[in-house]
Amino acid sequence: MRVLSVLVWSACTLPACGGSTGPAGQATTGNNTGPEVFTPAQVQAARAQCSRPDGPVQTFTTFGTVRTALSRSWLLCSVQGDGSGDTPTVSWATSSIELDASGQWVTLGLDAQGGLVHVYGVNNQGDWEIEDGSDTTDAGASAPISGGVSFILHFDSGGGNGGSVSFETGPMLMQWEPDYFISRYVALGP
Repeated sequence: MRVLSVLVWSACTLPACGGSTGPAGQATTGNNTGPEVFTPAQVQAARAQCSRPDGPVQTFTTFGTVRTALSRSWLLCSVQGDGSGDTPTVSWATSSIELDASGQWVTLGLDAQGGLVHVYGVNNQGDWEIEDGSDTTDAGASAPISGGVSFILHFDSGGGNGGSVSFETGPMLMQWEPDYFISRYVALGP
């Protein structure tokens, strides 16, 4: 896998960015504005899934099945260091994300009511791709996966970050492990 520059998401959902805290230090409100794409009730329902026991690991055999699994909105459940001694900072782990099927992404940030809105800007949006263990990138929907899968974000500002990605079912969870941290997300909506 190629090494990309440091990931920085600047949309805030942590108390340091104007939100208040809820369970496990998660922000319940934020200072982002715009039309809500997820209501406070939808956010709370998804957040409740974060604490459920781990489910079965999903196995994918084609690029298309991985792309389908990624193409949705994801609520950030937790972020932690990967044990390498480096600790993620607020700028590394401040947001949920929407990944669309065309390969574009945008940050999702909490608004004052606890719903999620799109947060745009050169460090909050861009394109994404997947790569398999043989360094094949988005080889087509029916192309087989060889080895593990990496998920890579590219920022409109330039640069990006990528790392291994895996999924669980019951609930639908994603674990992404880019440079020096491990992020866990739960699917928002279907």
